[in-house]
Amino acid sequence: MRGAQQWTVANLQQRLQGLKENPWAGYANRQKLSKKMWDTLGATPPQ
Repeated sequence: MRGAQQWTVANLQQRLQGLKENPWAGYANRQKLSKKMWDTLGATPPQ
């Protein structure tokens, strides 16, 4: 592998077809930042 620079919009399908698993699998179950975490960061959560 040469690095992330080798992947572009033009060859995205080639990249996705070469993966063994769905890169978005489990995305909906990822850890979410709590209000306390956002406050600690001094940031506002996106709407």
